[in-house]
Amino acid sequence: MDRCVKTVVYCNPFVPAEWIEAHGLRAEWIVPEHAAKHAEPAAVRGMCPYAQAVLDAVADSGSPAGGHALAVLTTACDQMRHGAGMLADAGREDIFVLNVPSTWQSPGSRDYYAAELARLGRWLVAHGATAPSPERLAQAMRDNDAARDGFRQGMIPADAPSWCNPVAVELARRIATTDGGGIAVGLIGSPLLPHDLAIARAVVEAGGRIVFDGTCGGPRTLPEPFEPSAMAANPFDELVRAYFDAIPAVNSSVLPQCCSPLFARVSW
Repeated sequence: MDRCVKTVVYCNPFVPAEWIEAHGLRAEWIVPEHAAKHAEPAAVRGMCPYAQAVLDAVADSGSPAGGHALAVLTTACDQMRHGAGMLADAGREDIFVLNVPSTWQSPGSRDYYAAELARLGRWLVAHGATAPSPERLAQAMRDNDAARDGFRQGMIPADAPSWCNPVAVELARRIATTDGGGIAVGLIGSPLLPHDLAIARAVVEAGGRIVFDGTCGGPRTLPEPFEPSAMAANPFDELVRAYFDAIPAVNSSVLPQCCSPLFARVSW
């Protein structure tokens, strides 16, 4: 993609990369630096290390989110929401907060999410983007859906995808090259950071094998494949359905968006 195209960074699966790309922008899942250095001060400030690392990356004028890029944060994590508010109070106008409903399985919640995506679109246009046509949105959806389908079938993308956490892709690559023996283990938790890749080696050394990546931004939080006829009839409505109705992370009964990664013993 043209280097002159403005980048929009995000780190939550309810921000559709297709919607950003249909506006003529480049979507990028932001991967902040090691969060460990934030652990001790976070205990005092009440901010989890991961959220603080993301907010620092967004606020840092030398980061990809600084100056020449836009950032989209969500209310799926209270600490991200609070941090985004502090940045807004400091005069930052390049940060958008997408309100993600805390419940789902109701027409009202879906309509609210759709209205928020429309609001995001207007904000992107106000910051130099081009309002998408249905055809351009549908093409972005087809392109990303094809790439995700390959990932679901075990094909590892050669380049970091725009539609999920790139560290999760690297974890999948490492899992694919490990021996098939050992105790089956599922990994759940917040979006992975580069240093978390050591988990794959640690599990193998302990006699296990990772068979499920349930982290936020990994395979668990991919949207459903788009239905071709529905996409042809109304791509925006199909985008909302595949994301909001299908990703199992909206209501409070599922995994939190920001927490320290932890292991769960699973049986198959």
